Amino acid sequence: MRYESLGHADSRKAERQRTQKERELRMGFVEPISYLGGGLHLENGSSQVVTECTIVDNLSNGRGGGLFMQNSSLMLVETTIDGNSAHQSRGGGIYFGGSSPTITGCTISNNDADNGGGIYCEYSNTIIMNGCTISKNSVNPGDGGGIYCKGGNMSLGDCVIDGNEAIHVSGDGGGIYATWSSLALNGCSISNNTAKNRGGGFLPEYDEGSALTDCMITGNRSYDDGGGIYSNFGGRNPSLLFVRLRYGGNILLVNLIRWMSASMRLSLTRGWVTATSTTWV
Repeated sequence: MRYESLGHADSRKAERQRTQKERELRMGFVEPISYLGGGLHLENGSSQVVTECTIVDNLSNGRGGGLFMQNSSLMLVETTIDGNSAHQSRGGGIYFGGSSPTITGCTISNNDADNGGGIYCEYSNTIIMNGCTISKNSVNPGDGGGIYCKGGNMSLGDCVIDGNEAIHVSGDGGGIYATWSSLALNGCSISNNTAKNRGGGFLPEYDEGSALTDCMITGNRSYDDGGGIYSNFGGRNPSLLFVRLRYGGNILLVNLIRWMSASMRLSLTRGWVTATSTTWV
């Protein structure tokens, strides 16, 4: 079955580029405003608390359209990060590198980048997010419409990841794309996300030990495999754990070797699981 593009990401991006060009012409700019962190830049041990703020319509010619954070500490509370862009780079809304932020009650929406439309994190310690909404973010041409996590740890509690897109070229992980990472999701909703290739809702690849508990995976879609979740283990023996996964959608597990001593637990209220190229011993 083929799906048509939802289209809203391209129209938003075109409008943002037009507005930015008008701003550049009025102010005499020939380059985007910032290279790292169009709205806020934290680096080299900075420590900040940001509460009830709006970071909107910023443009970076590098990482972090709205917020760039490298080796720093941040508490982000009830803040809106909306309509930011990381031009040909990572983290349309937020870029985290080597950091351990705590994010509570925030909305991260309508941002775009090459990879990690809403959030891009790499080689970070533990990123803690509670009660956040990550919605309508997009990537072109890469992966992770809502979140892209590389070599890091994330803990998400009661978060909503909805309506994000990775629909260009061979985009993976419409809602979340994670590689060589460990994610803990508790009470989260991953819904209505779209991927061009694999993992409409969630794609954990070369998983380092992730767990989904009391989560709802619904209404996601992909052009290829794993509308709900696609996980390629590369023949490794990870500890991906599904506990009380409600409305699971389509879960596709490939290249998996599981040992009885570390068995995978699957508990679905609705949905189905497909395992290919998989050995159970």
